[in-house]
Amino acid sequence: MSNILSGAVDAVSDVGEGIGHAVEGAVRGIYKEGQNAGNDVRKVIKSNEGDLPATVHTKQQLLGIASDYLVPMSKGTIDKIAEGGIDESKFAAFQDHAKQTAKGLFPTWSKQIDSGLKPVHLLDPYTQMAKAKLGDHVEPNYLTDPKWRAAMTGGTDPATGHPAPMSLDLWNTHLQTDPGFGWDHHPDAVNQAHQTMQKIGRELGVET
Repeated sequence: MSNILSGAVDAVSDVGEGIGHAVEGAVRGIYKEGQNAGNDVRKVIKSNEGDLPATVHTKQQLLGIASDYLVPMSKGTIDKIAEGGIDESKFAAFQDHAKQTAKGLFPTWSKQIDSGLKPVHLLDPYTQMAKAKLGDHVEPNYLTDPKWRAAMTGGTDPATGHPAPMSLDLWNTHLQTDPGFGWDHHPDAVNQAHQTMQKIGRELGVET
């Protein structure tokens, strides 16, 4: 009787061991299939990487560069440049284009531009003078407005005789004499005119 029980126990043990091996094999198989599937996905992604646009910069950044270098550029042109994405290479090429164009537009500032300064920074003294004279509400438009653009072209390069940025003294006069700025209606201008009339009146012996 004991021999029969012992044999039954051994048989059950063998069956359990067999089931354990089977389960372990199945788990290993599922794990391996999962690994293979993951590898396949990674291969697909890697093979398609070249087809995906590496967009790391935006159209707004391109517009900002054009504005900083005072290079006229339409939104349509920016849209065309941005087609397919704006990677580092395209972004750097656009920056270089803007820099070289600005140097052509403002040759007297070539050295400053090569040193890393942008025309918008070089024009800040003109902007601050205009705000001090006309009010903080004034917003310059050096890109397209002739009366503001005169700051960059209204002077004369003494070496070549070509148009050049105005001196600040000439710019100050321009702010007062160009009707587009409306200086003649500014309270300071009215007061200045009144004082001038009073001085002339005193010199002529006439009360004003």
